[in-house]
Amino acid sequence: MFRPLVFIATTLLSMGLVSMPLNASEIPRSIRFDSPTFAEENERPGRRQSGGSRCSCLRGSIVALLPENGWGLTIDSRPDFIVYIPPLWAIETESVTLKNAPNVDGWRMQKGGGSTDTFIIEFVLMDVEDEDNRNVVYQTTFESDEFPGLMQLSLPETTPPLVVGNRYMWFLSLICDRDDRSGDEFMFGWLERANPSPQLVRELAGTSEVDRAILYAEYGLWYDAVATLATLRRSRPEDTEIASLWRSLLFQVGLESLNDTAFVSIPD
Repeated sequence: MFRPLVFIATTLLSMGLVSMPLNASEIPRSIRFDSPTFAEENERPGRRQSGGSRCSCLRGSIVALLPENGWGLTIDSRPDFIVYIPPLWAIETESVTLKNAPNVDGWRMQKGGGSTDTFIIEFVLMDVEDEDNRNVVYQTTFESDEFPGLMQLSLPETTPPLVVGNRYMWFLSLICDRDDRSGDEFMFGWLERANPSPQLVRELAGTSEVDRAILYAEYGLWYDAVATLATLRRSRPEDTEIASLWRSLLFQVGLESLNDTAFVSIPD
C-alpha cells in the first residue's frame, strides 16, 4: 500500500514541485561584519584611498581594503595588508615620460630596474604611542610590474610580533620620484591588536578556513576576516561560495567595485 505514495513522492521530486531538506553542509553560508568602535577613529581617521598629490602616474587611486574609517582590529601577531593598485598611464619607451596624463609637463616617472613598465612601492608599519612617539616596526621597498590588481602583503617572520593593545599605523606609497617624495601617491590605515575572547577561541577550534573568516567578521576582526577570504580567493578562484562571501564582505564596507579584481603577485 506504500508503493503509490513512494511513486508520487518520487514524481513530485523529479518535477521540482517539492524539495528535500538541505544538509547542514549544503546551506549557503553568509558573512556579516560587526564593525567595532574606536576611541580615536573620528580624531584620527585613516585614509584608505590615495589622492590629491602632485603625482599623476596613476589612472585612479590606491585603495586599501579597510572599513571607511580606516581602522581595523586583528588578533594576528603579523597580519596581512591588502591594497588595490590601479593601472598606470601609458609610458614612452625611450624617454619614460608619461603620455596623456594630465598636468605632467616635463614630469618623469621613476624608472625601476631599467624598465619602463615597473613602479616602486614602499610599505611602512609603525607602532604609534602618541604624536611624538612613532616607532617603525617594519619597512620595505620593492619594484613591481604587476598592475592593476590587488596585492596581499604579508609581514616576514622576522618582524616583531604586534603587541596586544597597541595601536599601529601603516602606509603604502607609490614612489613617483625618489628625489622628491612630496609627489608620492599614498594611503594609510590604523589597526589594533586584540586578544581573542575565550568564546572565540572555542568557536575557532576545528573550524574550516571559510568558517574562520565568517567568525572573524562576526567578532569585528577586519584584518583577519579579509585576509582569510583573500587567501581563499587566491587559492580557490572558481569557488562560488567564497566569491559570494568576498563580494558580501567588500559590499559591507563600500568596496564592491573591487569584487572581481584579480590578485597580483608580489616580488619575494
